[in-house]
Amino acid sequence: MWKTQGCYVDGWRDGVKLGAVGDGARLFVSLEGPPGLRERLHFDFARHRRVLNLARDYVRLNEWPEWFTVDENALYLVVDDRGREALRTGSELKEGIEVTAPTRLTIERSPADAH
Repeated sequence: MWKTQGCYVDGWRDGVKLGAVGDGARLFVSLEGPPGLRERLHFDFARHRRVLNLARDYVRLNEWPEWFTVDENALYLVVDDRGREALRTGSELKEGIEVTAPTRLTIERSPADAH
């Protein structure tokens, strides 16, 4: 999950390549595969809080590291490689968004988000 920063696609198959790199509060995602391949791309969430009921992500829990996590109640700006922008909630990103390969995305918390 380190090389995808916690992102994953449903139904992994041969020929699909997913990678991501974080730059502060911004995430750059690259998805490659057969042209026109449609996938559902999921983003990690604060599992330490939602699943384990811990106040913070303890780095000593090496079995469950968190990388780029989305807040389900926040807004995120998703920009594709053509410059198209979409506002998505963190819960939408967690549940997965439809993407078509090949694509590159930039994800960051929206400046319009009041949190």
